[in-house]
Amino acid sequence: MRAGLHAHNPAPEVTDLLYYQHQYSSAFGNDAVGISHGSGRLDSRQGWSAAANNGSQWMQFSVDELTAVWGVQTLGRSDAAQWVSQFMVESSTDGHSFYDQEHRPTDTL
Repeated sequence: MRAGLHAHNPAPEVTDLLYYQHQYSSAFGNDAVGISHGSGRLDSRQGWSAAANNGSQWMQFSVDELTAVWGVQTLGRSDAAQWVSQFMVESSTDGHSFYDQEHRPTDTL
């Protein structure tokens, strides 16, 4: 999965967060963030691939300041027929307590 955030500040823009702002539950081959299967930026060729194919895998973004997020953009792999078919969004202001955000694939968050 390759993902970015739609932020509103003041004009909408897609933000492809830097790798120091990414965390993953796991990565295939135990790859580090930013390397091969641990590369989940929109501009990455590979994309993030979790070590396991189950609903317990997650990708987390940390932004440097409180930010209004208006959407999430995902892309499939550029070299294979692999893409995200569903996801859920949670938010947190402290990185410990997370809250579900109601969404559908075409909704604006």
